Amino acid sequence: MPRRTLSVSSIAVAVLLSPLVCLAQQEREEAASKPAASTQQTITATAERRARGILKELALTDQAKAEKVHDIIVGFYVKRIAWGPKDEEMKQLARRLRSSATEKDQAQAEEIDKQIAALREELAAMRAGLLARLGEVLTPEQVETVKDVMTYKKVPLLLKACTRRNTLTDRQRAVVLKLLTDAREEAMVAGSSEDKHGIFNRAVGKVNLYLDAQNKLAEVMGAIHADKLQQAEAGLTKLENGREWLKEAMSEELTGARKALWAAKAGLPPPQSQPTQPAVD
Repeated sequence: MPRRTLSVSSIAVAVLLSPLVCLAQQEREEAASKPAASTQQTITATAERRARGILKELALTDQAKAEKVHDIIVGFYVKRIAWGPKDEEMKQLARRLRSSATEKDQAQAEEIDKQIAALREELAAMRAGLLARLGEVLTPEQVETVKDVMTYKKVPLLLKACTRRNTLTDRQRAVVLKLLTDAREEAMVAGSSEDKHGIFNRAVGKVNLYLDAQNKLAEVMGAIHADKLQQAEAGLTKLENGREWLKEAMSEELTGARKALWAAKAGLPPPQSQPTQPAVD
């Protein structure tokens, strides 16, 4: 039977990410109608609006708890919006870093990299503070709900799109979920919906790379079973020399494939534990 390759539908992804595009357009229109410098009243109003959306999703029945969550969320957004000018600073630094391509620019590139890292640490501290305060009031499940609402529920929507098209093993699903939730952590403190869009777009790209590597690993195992060991060696070596994050995500499976290939070359029975293969029709 023909193998059904693992993939994420580009059409589904475009549909799922389209709300981000609409929100980005809305943000641009709102920005065009406001003074260049946002007043404290404008910042607070924006923070209040976002807090209401989160509280509506949480549907808390404890009024005292709801008020605490409201104050935490509003406080976070007021702080994050005020941090906004540093978003452009970080983007300018990133552009300068990309242009520092020669050895002569190496020292400058390292200094720029340190500046970017420092700004990212500020955002990470902002996110950690928010989650710590929420964790004092909400259950872990409710904190997850807050994260999802802050990022337009992209994690469950994209995971659903992926699993609808693929029969994933528990291991594969866990890796895909981690790639998406890592993106969510970053997107929580992104400065605009366009930035959130870019973060999730990159995550979808990584998911596709991972699923493609799973297909290639299945081809390697098929070559081993068919005694096409030279072909299997070439395919496995390419996977072993791939991107670091991808090798880490597939470390157990790559080790299992290498053991199976060694056994085949030595004329021994295959190891009992072998990498999981993608679903077939």
